[in-house]
Amino acid sequence: MIKPIKGVERHQGGLRIVFFWQGKRYRRAATKGATQKDIKIANLLKKKVEDYKNADQNPLALFDTNYSNHRDLKRLSDEWILYKTGRVVDGTLRRYKWAFEMLIDTIGNKLVDNITVRDIEKWRYQRMEVEKLSYSGVRVFKSAFDCFFDWAKNNDFCSKNPSRLVTIKRKHEPDAENNELFPFCAEDIEKIQAGIMNPRNKFRGHNRQQFYNFFMIAITTGMRPGEMIALTWKDVDLKSTEAHPFGTVNITKSKSQGQALKAPKTAAGIRLHVLTQESRKYFESQRRLTGLMRKHVFVASQKGPFQYEPYNSSFQITNRMWSNTIHRFCKDVKYRHFYQCRHTYISNLVANGVDLPIIARQVGHTNTRVLLENYYKIFAPQLKDQAQQMSEAQKNRI
Repeated sequence: MIKPIKGVERHQGGLRIVFFWQGKRYRRAATKGATQKDIKIANLLKKKVEDYKNADQNPLALFDTNYSNHRDLKRLSDEWILYKTGRVVDGTLRRYKWAFEMLIDTIGNKLVDNITVRDIEKWRYQRMEVEKLSYSGVRVFKSAFDCFFDWAKNNDFCSKNPSRLVTIKRKHEPDAENNELFPFCAEDIEKIQAGIMNPRNKFRGHNRQQFYNFFMIAITTGMRPGEMIALTWKDVDLKSTEAHPFGTVNITKSKSQGQALKAPKTAAGIRLHVLTQESRKYFESQRRLTGLMRKHVFVASQKGPFQYEPYNSSFQITNRMWSNTIHRFCKDVKYRHFYQCRHTYISNLVANGVDLPIIARQVGHTNTRVLLENYYKIFAPQLKDQAQQMSEAQKNRI
């Protein structure tokens, strides 16, 4: 149970801070309530007061209720971080402090209401172009500015939120390593298969055959990695029927890094995926490994007899084992993100003339627009042939 520290006292149902500054005694309200969370916030505020006094700064600034917009960035950001203390975890508070230190270092300690969109863009340029920070890292820092300026605007410290008007875009990667369409060819797939089964490729407790099946199921079904690790054997039906001679997979869940099971990326991601003869073969191989558990299709480790731990995220497969296999045992294959397995599956269907609505349904796309936009290069030869056919048909009619 948390107790108020010295200098924190109860007052009118809430808590207030008592301190001395320049020979005078002051009492300032800290919280409206007196719950355990309020006590924690008040205790932290009292420590902040002592820090101000030790640094010979006026602690009354922490309790200033004059809501004018004449506040500099350093002072107001400190107040906002203090407001957030107890509401977010310590790691997030540290990121907030780093973000504002970088912003002040870039644009100076300006008045909050005088900060413009150009200032935020200058900060973005400094981080991404000069310091070469990653897209995700810059986006995390910018989210702190979004929340800060929202809070400042709601409390009349500024009249606008310049951060919301600045976007963080991914850099174009011409080598198509991560984002651009770059499917594997048949020769690449054979080399990767050989790299996975290479005896020198150590998997540190992970089953080699399972990784092989994971790769080939991704190639032959186009499922997202998060959807694959969320699969259970109840979702997989390998019974042959007249409509589905090779079985189906009912995809209803997905799993991201460190998160619980959730719905797939899009509403259309909840689907019944029809298996082919090739994909069925690898599911049968995987069933011989984990089918007796009657739970997850892919498992991370074995705790005991028939006691298995599912994957916490696809990162363990798609980054660690995948990167090690490609870089060390498939040096002739240009490195690409594991997600290119999905592009490979779709590209093969498109190149072989499968109807677009069927492809969209198989891979969980809402419509065919994404296919037309992302796989235009594959359609180009077909479009040229169709244009010639339409031209000849018009000539015959005219």
